[in-house]
Amino acid sequence: MPVTINEPLNMLQRLCEELEYSSLLDAAAACGGAAERMALVAAFAVSAYAAAAHRAASKPFNPLLAETYECVRDDRNFRFLAEQVSHHPPISACHAESSRWCFWQEARIKTKFWGKSMEFQPTGRVHVRLTTTGDHYSWNKVTTCVHNLFGGQRWVDQYGDMHIVCHGTDITCKLNFIKASSWSSSRHEVRGFVTEGSTGNRLRITGRWSEALYAGDPPAARCLWRPGAMPPEHELYYGFTRFAMELNEMEPGMREVLPHTDTRLRPDQRALEEGDVEAAEQLKHELEQAQRERRRDSPDHTPAWFRSVLPISTVPPPPGRTSAPLEEGDVEAAEQLKHELEQAQRERRRDSPDHTPAWFRKSMEGGEETWVFTGEYWRARDSGFPHLAAPRIW
Repeated sequence: MPVTINEPLNMLQRLCEELEYSSLLDAAAACGGAAERMALVAAFAVSAYAAAAHRAASKPFNPLLAETYECVRDDRNFRFLAEQVSHHPPISACHAESSRWCFWQEARIKTKFWGKSMEFQPTGRVHVRLTTTGDHYSWNKVTTCVHNLFGGQRWVDQYGDMHIVCHGTDITCKLNFIKASSWSSSRHEVRGFVTEGSTGNRLRITGRWSEALYAGDPPAARCLWRPGAMPPEHELYYGFTRFAMELNEMEPGMREVLPHTDTRLRPDQRALEEGDVEAAEQLKHELEQAQRERRRDSPDHTPAWFRSVLPISTVPPPPGRTSAPLEEGDVEAAEQLKHELEQAQRERRRDSPDHTPAWFRKSMEGGEETWVFTGEYWRARDSGFPHLAAPRIW
């Protein structure tokens, strides 16, 4: 796929983007009423879709196996980690923690192509645990569909039923994301109820996933959530919100503490953001060649964070460059670099199919396979990743 259809963020960062309105979880953790807590958690679940209204024109990069992304936000009082734990099938796992809540999920997506549109059907569940109350919530994600892939104005729709449960209680929430049509002016609608099983009480939830969500019956309904204002000229910058614009930022001193698998160091994505197409093309070719040489010199390597491996050389940027091409806007260079990284990943999977994720482990919960955060990442980070044995994936 051409790099021009990508935006300079990848799927791991997209998972972090779902925490843009984490203040809703803070509010739920401080709330005294069980039904109101559920309504706030429901608003948080809906808020994860808000950014999609402006992002139909591009798609995130697919993470490479063993790629990671961390986001530490002291201003929002949370820290986040995501890792690509499987390539076939592609699975991204993430975990975030705050003093008031814990959030985790894994992204497994099935796609269906319908000629002029494409559906993305997530499997698995999203989990939130409020540390202040002990409540554990989980929910499924709804179907996302991108319309007019090859002509006309692209637009995104979300549809299906979202079921939110509070484990160990009789409080549930069912939200219906109503399917829109190209000839209808009514889009993005969400309707549902928070229900208390023991009393039968119901709290109405209505709104639009791109505009606002309300609790209660009109005209007395109160606003639970409303998305922030979009930045000026956001259409020229992939439709990113302010929060999304910050996700790939390399702040001073950050390079010294990040593991070499972090997405911010991914050269083709950085190249697209910076716009240096020709340089990105060359850099992508060099990375692919370097990966082939690594696999030839170390065919028995098993990708894993805490195992001893042979030293792996890295490919320096082209003369005069300190960063990569997609973030700089260099589409041609990013295209070439993206091709090299994908080819390198295919060779790693062929030579070492039994990849061991560094920070997540596979587990069975309620008869379903899930990926659980081990907690080791932040301890390893504090000591500078002294035993970092992950492959050089770019």
